[in-house]
Amino acid sequence: MAALPEHTPSAAAAAPTTEEQQRHLHAVPATPDTTAATEGAGGDRAAWISWLAEAATPQSGLYTDRPLSLAEEWRRARDGAQLAERGPLRTAESAYGVVAVANKAAVRTWEWVVDHPARLAGVTALLALAAAFPGTRPLLAALLYPFAWAHAALD
Repeated sequence: MAALPEHTPSAAAAAPTTEEQQRHLHAVPATPDTTAATEGAGGDRAAWISWLAEAATPQSGLYTDRPLSLAEEWRRARDGAQLAERGPLRTAESAYGVVAVANKAAVRTWEWVVDHPARLAGVTALLALAAAFPGTRPLLAALLYPFAWAHAALD
């Protein structure tokens, strides 16, 4: 068969050596070592700036191509490290997490709809069909009322 190469390299020649693996694969520290920055003059300010930078940097995949899944968002809303141990504050934070996950689900669903013209056309056709029948008009009115109210309030 002419499409196959005349020879294939052996498995030993194709595999990277241990030295190459050690050169390319090495552990990266999770947080930078800030002890040298805090030992000199103004060490308290440097430590505070380091803490502020770490606290203000989003860890949730905000600036990545793959945001967190809704299951992970739900897990964090139920028992994330940001929640208080117990009491009314934990209840309020958990309730907010449920609302936030529901909003993210709605936004991601709408994002999925508008990503393709055929999906958007299908949703538009279903809304037009719902407006054509008297039985589904109240449902359509309930869905569109917040948008109509916001439009009237902004005029």
